[in-house]
This record gives sequence, structure tokens and C-alpha cells, in this order.
Amino acid sequence: MCTNGEREQFPLPSLIDAGDTTVADRGTAKDTTSNMFSFLVFNGFVSPELLVSRMEMNTNIQEMLNYEYKSPRAAVDPGRALWDPRLSADFTNGKIGNISYAHVYPKQAAALLEETKPISKIPSADVFLGNRGPEVSRVGYDAKGAASPVLALQGKSKSVMDKDGGFNIALADLHTERVRSLAFGKYTSAGGGERDDVIYFDEPDAVNDDNTFLGIFIKAGDAKTDFVSIWD
Repeated sequence: MCTNGEREQFPLPSLIDAGDTTVADRGTAKDTTSNMFSFLVFNGFVSPELLVSRMEMNTNIQEMLNYEYKSPRAAVDPGRALWDPRLSADFTNGKIGNISYAHVYPKQAAALLEETKPISKIPSADVFLGNRGPEVSRVGYDAKGAASPVLALQGKSKSVMDKDGGFNIALADLHTERVRSLAFGKYTSAGGGERDDVIYFDEPDAVNDDNTFLGIFIKAGDAKTDFVSIWD
């Protein structure tokens, strides 16, 4: 996830669809997972096939076979549409989603990039994309700040991980890493100390917003409380 069609920018739909020709949502409500990925598909950066992992275990996540690259009928103004709004990230309640992967919380990405900074100019350790992770209900820490995440489904998650518990993440310098720990990097806690950053959990005490939070977001907006992430 590395371009807005011009230079290396995080593809925030709220900035791209400024004329409201693609979806009816206004402003930052556009910044959902499906809109981000659909913009990338529409512009040929990825194919619908690549959005579904070969390790996908959730039968409600399937490749979109009828993506409309030209004048998508579901758009507000098909002739001026910037992506096909039918590409979906929502696999809940029997719906079919088309995306296996999680991405960084959009407001954090915008802050890191300052909306105009090229991705190549931000610290290479920042995580932007990864396999869809399990829902983390809470995190405990020891005296040194080492994290012990507690999973909501305790071994029953359909998140995309291999048989050894490993998964892939993509970092800001565009290289990928295979990791086994849900903690990657550090964040600053309210007490001023450093703690392990669990990348599928939005740490409530990250006072500087320097934590990573990867998710699939089906609703977005101006505030963190406007975002709705889904898990399986």
C-alpha cells in the first residue's frame, strides 16, 4: 500500500475522492479498508486475486471475480469513479468479503506520512500491512514492558497464519518479514516507559499515538471511535 496514483502516498480515499464521485460517504468516512484496496485494484497496482491469501481459512473471504474497472455501476458517478465500490472487506454475518489482509489504522498512517510525506521517508520499522491477525482482547505487561496478549478466541481464530503460527508483515521501506510474535516494535506508555507494541491491538495508553494497529476497518471517520474493525 504505497501510492496515491502520483507519488508514494498512503491511499486515503478521503483525499482521493474529494469530489464525492465514487462513494456517497463524505470526508474521512471514506477511509475504509474496502475503499483503500479497491482504489489499488482499479489503478492496476494489485489484482483481486492477490487480495485473498492462499492460506485463507475463512470461506466468507473470496476473490471478487467481476470487478468493474471501467465505469463501475455501483459508484455515485460511474463515469468519474475512482474505484469499484462493490469490492468488500466485510465478511461478518454471512456476508462475503474480498480481502484477507489488515492494514495500519488510517489516522496513524496519515500522521506518520503527514499526508504528503513519501513512504520512503518514514522510519523503515513502521508496519503498514500484514496478514489478518486474531482479535486481542487485552494485553498484560511485565516489569520490563514485555507483552502477553490475550486472544479473544483462544486458538479458534481463522486469521491468516501458517501452521507454525507465523505470519507476514510489510514495513515502510517495502520489505516484508515473517514473524511469530504479535508484538513488533515499541510504543510509549502513559507512564513514560517503553512497552512491546502488539500490532493487532490499539493500546489505550499509547499517549503519543506511536503504536501500530493493524485491522480490517468496515467503518471510518474523524475519531478513533468512528472506526469499526472486524475479526474472525
